[in-house]
Amino acid sequence: MLIHGRCAPGHSYMNPAERVMSVLNLGLQNCSLERREQMPEAEKNFKKCGSMAETRKFAIKNPEVKGQWAESIEPVQALVRNRFTRLKLSDTRIQAIDPVSDQSIDIMKRHLRELFPEMDLGKLQKVHTSKIASYKEWKESHCRERHYTFQIKKCDNPDCCLPTKLDEEKLQWVPDPVLDQTGEHYEKYVTIKGRETTEADRPSLKPPVAVKGRKRTLNTDSASANKNTPDADSAPVNTNAPDADNTPTTACAQSHEVQDASLFTAQNARMSVECTECSKPRVIYSKQKLSERHNLTVVLALSEFEYTCGAPVLPLTSSLSKNVMCRNNIGCATHVEVPYYSSSIGRLDICANCGAQEAVVDAALKAKFKTVLPICDDCRNLGREPIVYRPYGKKV
Repeated sequence: MLIHGRCAPGHSYMNPAERVMSVLNLGLQNCSLERREQMPEAEKNFKKCGSMAETRKFAIKNPEVKGQWAESIEPVQALVRNRFTRLKLSDTRIQAIDPVSDQSIDIMKRHLRELFPEMDLGKLQKVHTSKIASYKEWKESHCRERHYTFQIKKCDNPDCCLPTKLDEEKLQWVPDPVLDQTGEHYEKYVTIKGRETTEADRPSLKPPVAVKGRKRTLNTDSASANKNTPDADSAPVNTNAPDADNTPTTACAQSHEVQDASLFTAQNARMSVECTECSKPRVIYSKQKLSERHNLTVVLALSEFEYTCGAPVLPLTSSLSKNVMCRNNIGCATHVEVPYYSSSIGRLDICANCGAQEAVVDAALKAKFKTVLPICDDCRNLGREPIVYRPYGKKV
């Protein structure tokens, strides 16, 4: 049996679960890193690539580049490994694990080819593997997938898996957190071990709590703009929320500052950022048009940190953090904001419920409501309804 778990997502600069990074930074103090210079022809090839992704693509067509790059960075890897392995966290020495070898990857691909002949080994992303019937069937009988855990164990079919050597009691699925009768505390592990559980009580599924604060006075221009522009705070006519199991909310640090509601309009939408958890686009707002320099600052920050719904889009130390922001009262269960569609800062065929592409607007509902957000076929099949605002013939 294999149990794989991960910690809360991203934001290592504010996430307690990732503060081991501060310990690792100690090992890099007073340390200068430089890769070993290669032959002029190899260095010329390296300069053609602006990122590791481009280097990998270039190495596919030019196999010799892979060995040259490995030889070039070997001294850097050895130095970092030596420094990290001398560190300790809570009296436990930090370990450095060797990367997976090409031989191990080839063996894994050979097994995948035998189990799932129709699988394209060059496209192992979830969006592609989820369409393969044999893989889906195998996954249902061998795996349990949750938002923060992924478990694999042998099935009971002797034609598929060899008999287990451990007792069945020791091969039970790790249960999900379950609230007790009070709804304020979680039951102990020993009381729910062996029970069939769901993610309905997962802590990160709790909706963001609105922060109470002073009401802000809106100027005439902003108030009139808000009357004509629906946003995520206004209640849609259809309140069917996505299923909790399919739309998890990220457990990330929330900014407790009360935000000015007049900021969140289509006129102030400047760009979008994709949540690393739910893949929905979130709008980045600013009352002032961003200059080239400010745009570059935001883009660099987004490339350095992973964004999750409800978190600050910029580090609190940034000079733009008080002027450029996303909503802090949303989670991954919140639908895509209306200003995203009305400002045309991104693709307009994004499903408002799940963020999938190639979604369409219901033409029949468009005749009844002024604002109808796109919905994809998968969400329709799950029983979700299109999100609509402002019905015709009704005063708002």
